[in-house]
Amino acid sequence: MKIHPADLEKSGYIFLEKLNHFELLAFLNEQNKSKGLFFNIYLVCLIIPIPFLSYFLTLHILRDDIAILEAILFCLLGIGLVLIFIPVHELLHALGYQLIGAKNISYFANLKKFYFATISDKSVINLAEFKIVALMPFLIVLICAISLFTFVGIEWQIATLSFVATHNLFCGGDFSLLNYLQNNKHQGIVTYDDK
Repeated sequence: MKIHPADLEKSGYIFLEKLNHFELLAFLNEQNKSKGLFFNIYLVCLIIPIPFLSYFLTLHILRDDIAILEAILFCLLGIGLVLIFIPVHELLHALGYQLIGAKNISYFANLKKFYFATISDKSVINLAEFKIVALMPFLIVLICAISLFTFVGIEWQIATLSFVATHNLFCGGDFSLLNYLQNNKHQGIVTYDDK
């Protein structure tokens, strides 16, 4: 949206929520209690990879395509790769911001609480725009993983499935914010960050 935060009240907007970044985790946890479209999508995204990975592992271990220890090590590799991927995840959010024309993009991390964020200072964003920003890493990872899956061996397929399952878990904050905005869309809700 092409509006400055200072002009929101003049345009008829009112504040529904205001929180500091240190309050973000509590706010997100609260949003997970209110069911909605994006909460349900997130649950499906958390649930589907796990039985698929379990079936895939069991099938290939029983066929003697891979040893149990090797399968576990590649599962752990997939999890470890997600930790290394965190900066790329945040850069994909930045790409989403750039696609909607947002400026003043920056990053912050709270290692103690293990959360990371990409923000666009004073960029007012509506629900449609926020969907692009929030879902960019999730969708790119999913598309790349599905594409990669058919071209790699069993070991890397296991790592890919483990990576996707873990990355989906890490997308919880994105889906929680989307859920909040979606549940309040009837109010014409917008959001912005104040660095």
